[in-house]
Amino acid sequence: MLAKKLSKIIVLSAFSLPMFVSAASQGSQGASSHGSSAVTASVNTRIIITNIADVGFTAIEPGTGISQTDTTTFCVGMNKKLADRKYTMTATTANTGGSAFNLVLSGGLVTESTETIPYTVKLTDQAATTATLTSGALNNNGAAGFVTIQNLGCGGTDAQTVEISLSSYDATNNVGGSYSDTLTLLVAPL
Repeated sequence: MLAKKLSKIIVLSAFSLPMFVSAASQGSQGASSHGSSAVTASVNTRIIITNIADVGFTAIEPGTGISQTDTTTFCVGMNKKLADRKYTMTATTANTGGSAFNLVLSGGLVTESTETIPYTVKLTDQAATTATLTSGALNNNGAAGFVTIQNLGCGGTDAQTVEISLSSYDATNNVGGSYSDTLTLLVAPL
């Protein structure tokens, strides 16, 4: 009797085990037979930023307070559907200064404010949306994202622009010399 109960439990347990489900169909015996197999692939979403150039300003004459602006155009491309090609950008400075962008006197550590020159960074995307960037902060254009129509190959079109500005900067108190920074632009699909 115990053997009969165990055999019922084993049979019931076998039917309650999960079965592997496949999209493939098997053929049956006959004059001809056919089977089918699902074929699938996936492509990872990728993004690229390319064709960025260095930005430089003319020498600043102390006491003049002249504004200077320079731009670099570049391409952001991605392999998403055209309507979904939106991205976020994070701009960072290699120099210290919290959320501010600063050019720093070359050849040493910053020990006083006379060894820095502040600058601003603005991004204009392919849809002509402009945003002022803050160092280290993710900017997604108010959750709408920035727009590109370029694929990963970029097609020879540099339609994104970064504008670097020294706004009415008076270098009267600055130490003479060369000032620099490395601006890093990080883009990610939205």
